[in-house]
Amino acid sequence: MKVLKNNSNVKVIHYPIRHECECCASTLLVDEDDVKEGYLGMAYVVCPVCQKKTYLEIEALDKKITVDNLKFPDNFYHFGGEDCKELTNDDIRKYIKDAINFFRENPDNFCYMTGSGDTAIFVLNYSGDENYEVTLCKGYYSTEIEYEDGDYVVDMNKLWENKGVIRKDD
Repeated sequence: MKVLKNNSNVKVIHYPIRHECECCASTLLVDEDDVKEGYLGMAYVVCPVCQKKTYLEIEALDKKITVDNLKFPDNFYHFGGEDCKELTNDDIRKYIKDAINFFRENPDNFCYMTGSGDTAIFVLNYSGDENYEVTLCKGYYSTEIEYEDGDYVVDMNKLWENKGVIRKDD
């Protein structure tokens, strides 16, 4: 079937699509079966010339990621591999020291996240247990899921007490 006139807000994609690989600049002719769903739901193909992902940048092909349709590792970005800087032990110690110094200056905070390259560092301030919990992630994956209507609201009366965001139904 072919659409002669599109009266909806939905954009009809006509295959094949001409696309230039963002990695090697090869010109590709993309069929519907070639398209995959990647980081943040963005549509991509694997270039047959350089074997790297190249994102199509056609918004109509992208999918909104929700908790119900999330796919691992497809919808995640991988911080690791040969294209990613590996932190040294000295770098890691510096980041952890910065986090602990942050808590010493801001004792009411409970979470600190930092890192670079292939490493993410999360430090939690457990003042009741009198310790800092350090979680270090090498070669980690990350994605984003947008809030849905009504997921979270800030209750200004409870904000200080709970140091964060309050669920709407609490």
